[in-house]
Amino acid sequence: METRMGRGGLQTRQSFAGLVAIVAVVCSVLLLGAVEVQAGIFDYNDGLNSNSRILERVAMWSVKDSPIGSNEPYAKFELTLSKHNRGGHVEALFFSISELENVGYDGPAYGRYLCCDHGMHRPPAHPCPYGEVALNRDYYNHSSPTFHYSKLNFLTSTVTYSHVFPINETDLYYFILVNCMGSGANTVTVLGETKWMNPYGYLNGDELGFLPFYMVMAIVYLVTTVAWGFLLYRFRDGLLGLQHCLTALIAFGIVEQLLMWFDFYRYNDEGTVSVPLTVIAVAATTLKQTFARLLLLAVCMGYGVVKKKLHWGASLSLAIYGVLFYLFAEVSESADALQDKTSLPISPVVTVFTLMPVFLLDAVYYMWVFTALFRMISLLGQSGQPAKLSLYRKLALVLIAAFFFSLSMITLEFVVLGFFADGLWKIWWVWDSYWMFLNYVILLAIALIWRPNPNNGRYAYEELVSNVPGEEGETGDDVNMEMEDMQAHHRDTSLGIEEDEFSRQTSDDLSDSSSPNSGNPYKSKEESYGA
Repeated sequence: METRMGRGGLQTRQSFAGLVAIVAVVCSVLLLGAVEVQAGIFDYNDGLNSNSRILERVAMWSVKDSPIGSNEPYAKFELTLSKHNRGGHVEALFFSISELENVGYDGPAYGRYLCCDHGMHRPPAHPCPYGEVALNRDYYNHSSPTFHYSKLNFLTSTVTYSHVFPINETDLYYFILVNCMGSGANTVTVLGETKWMNPYGYLNGDELGFLPFYMVMAIVYLVTTVAWGFLLYRFRDGLLGLQHCLTALIAFGIVEQLLMWFDFYRYNDEGTVSVPLTVIAVAATTLKQTFARLLLLAVCMGYGVVKKKLHWGASLSLAIYGVLFYLFAEVSESADALQDKTSLPISPVVTVFTLMPVFLLDAVYYMWVFTALFRMISLLGQSGQPAKLSLYRKLALVLIAAFFFSLSMITLEFVVLGFFADGLWKIWWVWDSYWMFLNYVILLAIALIWRPNPNNGRYAYEELVSNVPGEEGETGDDVNMEMEDMQAHHRDTSLGIEEDEFSRQTSDDLSDSSSPNSGNPYKSKEESYGA
């Protein structure tokens, strides 16, 4: 069937939905290079091949700057390096980011090179020993409290690296163990652990803000659940299925936030990641996000407002989308969370292939939501149901506002992480927190639109014309009949033609006596809901 949106409205709105999807994918891909750091306790049982390195980058607070905690911060390294024979060397460096310019050099391609190659070794280029780390020798020979260099020579087949460095300045710190090409060490086995302790615990300095944030959000969800429960009890007669779904979503937010908080709290206390706990916490977040997406899609398609239930084809599409999104999002988020808290190496190629399905599903979701929403607004406008139309217009305003807030934040995040990331590590946690807070605001806005109220009992779903072959709903003739009746009623009212009480009663009696099924069976009742 043809959908009439009014002078190209459908094409315009579909174009807008497509723009939303394209912008979401492009901005998401631009953020693939977001900076990550690690902290805590890391165990090593790895091979360090020639021309390779082990790198840890950690945000550390000093005692005087730390918002909480009074323990002396430190970085401790207990490593044993071994190989099959004697000879060769590896190098270990510990320094703050302020010393980074004195380590390595800018290569012909993007990035910073650590090892001195043949080109650097030969004059007139800056001379450095081939097979060693390129350092500003004049600088580090004078020593620095935030720069430590060790050359580990294999006089035997085993060499140890045991150091504890106090953290006296708040900054980002690097630990690098590098086996340069030409060092003669070939393949080296690294055993042991590194330990980074902040004044408050093992949690990385840039993640400290997550602890109070998740606890505050758990309290916010609890207060929202209590308030929502009060409305449910007060207007318990004739509650909508949609309102029960919102109840589950709001209440589950408490569980989600507490799991996330406990995951970070445990890691801060023990310094090692609990893989089951992290996966469960991520699974709870992904499950809530999936359910919220499916519920919003169903509402935009008319569930609970113009359809008692969705057509089997629509339900199947939602189910397939939900399963795909949950699986890909769970894998992506779990890998990201575990990489953040462990020394687990994940190739950038693997990261791209993990995230791309999520980005594509995001694009499908945004286009689907806005297309279905604007279509429903058009159908409600044609059928003359202003109360329900008002609900969907409010929903459209909420989603459009959320889209532009999201786009603004993505742009800001891209600029900040691309140019000012190192200087703003103390507020890195805000980026992830923003999205969780925005999701809560969207959920709260939708809950306010469809909140329980005295009109629940009179608010029954009304089916509209379906533009999908085979869907349940009225036919086009039914809607035309209804709209003609409404237009005739409007003309009668405008001419001042009114029946007196006797005439109306007589008309009703005649109508009842002539046919029990007389009248338009598709006439809808208009209620004031959620204004």
